[in-house]
Amino acid sequence: MKFFLLLTLFASPVLAAYNAPIFTLKESEIISNLRCFQKVSETLKDWKFTGEWSKHLSHAENNGVILNSPTFEFATWVSLNIVNSEVSMELVKPMAVKRITFTKNCDEQTEIQFPKPTYSLKNRFTDEALKKYMEENPKGLIYVWSANMPWSVEGMDEVREAAKALHVPVKIVMSPQSDAKLTADLLAQKKITKEDTEMHASLEFVMRGMTIHDPSILAFNNGKLSRWARPGRETKTLLVKFYSKELK
Repeated sequence: MKFFLLLTLFASPVLAAYNAPIFTLKESEIISNLRCFQKVSETLKDWKFTGEWSKHLSHAENNGVILNSPTFEFATWVSLNIVNSEVSMELVKPMAVKRITFTKNCDEQTEIQFPKPTYSLKNRFTDEALKKYMEENPKGLIYVWSANMPWSVEGMDEVREAAKALHVPVKIVMSPQSDAKLTADLLAQKKITKEDTEMHASLEFVMRGMTIHDPSILAFNNGKLSRWARPGRETKTLLVKFYSKELK
């Protein structure tokens, strides 16, 4: 998972506590079988996690999985890296990561890191900018595009038309992976505007799958973001049909 903070997840393998491949199990089953479950449960409550888990394959060679959940604090996420019944817990913020692991006796070992971005955040659409935008608009759509993906360029007009039909604003932001020359060419051809080239740097986008594919759309309603981004280009008709329910 790439972002200007690196989620350095680790754990120590022990004998598996599961009767099936860990990734096939429900999140509640995975967590309840963790060693030091009581301490894990207490920490999750302290961190005010929502329990809206997403499940991801781990890079671990053993029986591993990563579980991510938002918390009730904006741009603050819980990430559990699990290998067999061992867990490394992280409370992730845009500029800070608190990591907890457990000893053999289930005593907590805590580490706090403050990763710095490798680029300037000036003029980036950050989590702070996202929060402000959502405060200024009760509901709306956010569209991420890239010059590398022609369909995402063509899809801009469709999402704008859909937003107009839904009577909501749409915020256009550009992927940091967008090729600079291709972007400049689109500007010169007047296929996009300077406003469309605001790059994002948002933890919320990363954790909600907004950086996996371009284009992607994320909706928000009454101060709450959709659980997961919707990838791919779609027609105005399909967008209106889907988001009319999402934005009720």
